[in-house]
Amino acid sequence: MTPPSAEPVPRVGALDRRKFLAAVGGVAGVAALAQLPVDQANATPRTAGGNYPFTLGVASGDPTSTGVVLWTRLVPDLFVPGGGMPPTKVPIEWQIALDEGFRRIIRTGTTWALPELAHSVHVEVDGLAPDREWFYRFKYRSDVSPIGRTRTAPVRTGRHAEVKFAFASCQEWSSGYYSALRHMANEDLDLVLHLGDYVYEGGIPADGGYRKTPVPAVLQQAPRDVDRWRMQYALYKSDPDLQKAHARFPWMVTWDDHEVQNDYANNQSQYEGDITALRAAAYQAWYEHQPVRRPARPVGEGPRIYRRLQWGDLAQFDVVDGRQYRSIPPCGWGEADACEVGTTRRSRCSARPRRSGCTTA
Repeated sequence: MTPPSAEPVPRVGALDRRKFLAAVGGVAGVAALAQLPVDQANATPRTAGGNYPFTLGVASGDPTSTGVVLWTRLVPDLFVPGGGMPPTKVPIEWQIALDEGFRRIIRTGTTWALPELAHSVHVEVDGLAPDREWFYRFKYRSDVSPIGRTRTAPVRTGRHAEVKFAFASCQEWSSGYYSALRHMANEDLDLVLHLGDYVYEGGIPADGGYRKTPVPAVLQQAPRDVDRWRMQYALYKSDPDLQKAHARFPWMVTWDDHEVQNDYANNQSQYEGDITALRAAAYQAWYEHQPVRRPARPVGEGPRIYRRLQWGDLAQFDVVDGRQYRSIPPCGWGEADACEVGTTRRSRCSARPRRSGCTTA
């Protein structure tokens, strides 16, 4: 369990969704670029709450030596279908600057936020200089997002560049506060790798679990369709420490099992057999809430999230998909005993990595 935050969230009524939001708040292939600068007079981010649309913050990811993905989602009302947005596409303006004060803006444009993608946007920016930091923000109508900081990777020059990165995983919201992410955001990093289990698939306890923050009733049942999965991500991404870590560094993400169901393999589950529909809804919501590129969008034969990141001559990061193409386990699911070895030996290993070793009988 993550140690409790030094800044506990106030207790609120379980059915008072708007007060809860105030307490915890802190397209691929269809982008239409245009020169529509953000109004400098309205460039200060507004406080979350009310009809403010950038309640989930901003993020960047999948950096190359010439570009990066910029992400946000318009969701003024986190726990209703549609996120409180109209069922139509709307334009979002974006900017990239050399400085945090946006005095030296070098790129600007617009992209459509589509209702079929939960009004999320994935701006794939290219043509940037390598190995330097950049600042970005979004604007929808008169509202301006928080400012994000990102960076491009170095080019291969024959000299060993420097890379400072951290990794994270297994961030179950109801198991505690994200103190580790708060500390991460205060580090001087180039990149964050998220290894999976970004969300967990279960319903949220009525009292918020270890957070002791009552949640709306709609969150207390496990997600089964895409609208409910979107609310699960909205809850997690409303955490201010997670938002800060996303806004500070580019991330490179993959998924594991809990983004769909514990120990699932391909489209099969030990609990209910075929989970094709559940997996499709979960993958859709994952894409809508992550700063990933066009191939990760779940269309056609499904998303492709395995990819490679080159960091100059120093590092190569190969991101794998360990769930979508996995075969059904031949000898039982994740917490079952392993197969017999030969005819006289049987290996019995703990499925939990915290426990050590195996015994052979």
